[in-house]
This record gives sequence, C-alpha cells and structure tokens, in this order.
Amino acid sequence: MRSPDPWQIDMLSALVTREEDTQCLCSRQSGKTEANALAAYVEAANGGFVLILTPSDEQSKEFMERVASHHNALRLANPVDEPTKHEIKFAGEGRIKALPNNERTARIYARVSLIIIDEASRVPDQLYGAVTPMLMVSRASGLGGRIGLLSTPFGKRGFFYEEWIAGRYKRFRAPWTECPRIKPEDVELERKRHGDLWVQQEYELAFLDQVQGGFFDADAFAECIIPDTEFQW
Repeated sequence: MRSPDPWQIDMLSALVTREEDTQCLCSRQSGKTEANALAAYVEAANGGFVLILTPSDEQSKEFMERVASHHNALRLANPVDEPTKHEIKFAGEGRIKALPNNERTARIYARVSLIIIDEASRVPDQLYGAVTPMLMVSRASGLGGRIGLLSTPFGKRGFFYEEWIAGRYKRFRAPWTECPRIKPEDVELERKRHGDLWVQQEYELAFLDQVQGGFFDADAFAECIIPDTEFQW
C-alpha cells in the first residue's frame, strides 16, 4: 500500500478523526475513491454503519473491492460473514453496505454513522434528498452522522455543485497537478484525444456550462458578443 498524498491524509483526518462532513473535488485517477474507501473501512472496523451510494451497480462493486483491499492490508476487524460484492459485516456491529442509484432502497436504512456518495456529481438530487435526513437521527443518537461527497465536476448543476459553491462541507480540491502519479505528458495526450474542455473538467476541475449533454463555455461565448448590437432576422 502506497503512502497517502497530503490532501488524502487531511481528508481522512477530517472525516474519520474529527468527524466532519467532507467534499472532495478531485481529478480523475487522483485517489479519491481509494481514500474514501479507507475512511469507510476504518469507520466500519470501529463499529460504525457505512452506507455507500454510487451512480451504478458496477461502481458499487468497484468501491467494495477497494474496501476489501484495505481490509486485506490492515485487518483491523474480523468479518462475521463471508463478504459479498455489496456488503461486509464486522464483529462489533460494524457494517458497510454499497448501493447503486435507487432512492427507494436507500431510504430504508437507519442508524447510519457515515454516508459516502461516490461520483456524486452524477447522482440525482432525489437520492441526496432521500439520505440526508438519516444524519439528523444519527447525530441525535450519538452515532456520528456525517457525509462524504467525492467526484469530478459535471457542469454547473446538481447538489454536488451547489454544495461546493455553498461551502457547507470541509472542502478538498485535488487537481491532477497535486497527484504525483499523473504525468503532464499524459494530460496533454488526453487534451489531444478529447479536447481542452474535457481536460478542464476531468483533470483541472472546472465546473463548465453544459447544453444538451455537451460542453458549452459561456465565458468564451460572451467574449464573442458585441454589446448594443441589434440583430434583424
């Protein structure tokens, strides 16, 4: 297991030790899922109930594989059953449950000490609204009741963007330049493959305007407009 990057250490300290709500705006391949999977594992190994939410079933299983890798390396607690692709239960009531995007199944859980939403910018607002009420009861019961959001940007929309702008969470921003495993030449190759706006969003963490699923640079468009000009159709 490699040593964590400085921002990962700070995030883990906030989410696990100080029990703060956290929001990670991070580049692709920066280790955001790895760090939050470690936070989930430590929480459950100490008796907490962690609910993981992702946009798809495949992403839920991938997150649990990261959790399993941390367990294999650290062995902080013993599972009480054979782990599944979506759940691990530990001795002392610790538990991690990973679910894909489904508001109806997510809202049934109680006594959740930590909610982690992976790829949060791709998760619907309805799901976010379904799970945040759990935190009120958990906090009142002394269970911690906190939340971690992690994602790359996906336009100026949705709860992930709104929460980042509002600053209600302990925020961590990690562009590709803060990840020693990403080389500048590889980012430039991505720029040639997918365009500058793609790199701005996926690696440089820009919240871009979007129109019909594509990128739209509103600032660049505004520079092309001549003020006080009348157009006749």
